[in-house]
Amino acid sequence: MDTKRKQGLFIAGGVCAILWPLLSLGFYAAYPVAASGPIRTLPGGPAAFAARWAELGQRPAVVALEWSQAAVPLLLWPFLLAICRLLSRQGQRDLTLVAIGLGLLGMSLMVLSGTFHPTLSHALGQTYVEAGSEAEGAAILSIRQGLLHWYRGLNQTAALLYQGCVGLVGLALIRSRTWQGWGWLGLVGSLLALALLTGCGGGRIPTSEPGAVRTREADGVEMVWVPGGMYTIGLDETMWTRWWPSAPTAVVTGWTTLAPNTPSTWTASG
Repeated sequence: MDTKRKQGLFIAGGVCAILWPLLSLGFYAAYPVAASGPIRTLPGGPAAFAARWAELGQRPAVVALEWSQAAVPLLLWPFLLAICRLLSRQGQRDLTLVAIGLGLLGMSLMVLSGTFHPTLSHALGQTYVEAGSEAEGAAILSIRQGLLHWYRGLNQTAALLYQGCVGLVGLALIRSRTWQGWGWLGLVGSLLALALLTGCGGGRIPTSEPGAVRTREADGVEMVWVPGGMYTIGLDETMWTRWWPSAPTAVVTGWTTLAPNTPSTWTASG
């Protein structure tokens, strides 16, 4: 590779490394404007949440922003190539290749998870709006809830892979004695981020007052804090045992959704 091409690669990698966080911040600033307000604090529970996503799917500006955000992680590609070229010249080829592999895998998962909202989320919201019965609507909401868990899992896995990439690149910079200050910064930062992502840095989850209510950001469902103890919800024990003699016992810990007028016995712990 000649000198001009090397310089071009390093310049492109540096520009992309700067553009990635700037474009991500720009997305979070522009999205509420295109959506005419926030959606995570939307009252009304999952039904209103799904209807809101269906409505957003009809806005070209919203969908365009979502697709652009899905493509932003691709800016990592020239940056990773520049890092690989730089550290390979410093005798850290093997360690760098492992780091680049983690980074590319994390980048792929970021792009995949970024396609969730402009495709599945809006489509399921529209399907819910057009559902012909309550049972069909409930099934669609359950499917969307399951896909949200998949979406969060992809994001967390991508974050772990990316932090692993940053940590290994930092280690390679330290070993190569090139920009050691940046290497230590990347290594320590990635270790702290990994500790937070894996839950290694915290103690007990803070508790709240019994009956405290909050709204779950994922779908707008109201949740209450349940302390330890036995609770009978719904019908009294006499009528309940007459209808269902062997009622199951469910374990509830912390923030829990409770269905009103549903006869159930809960064992709460925590």
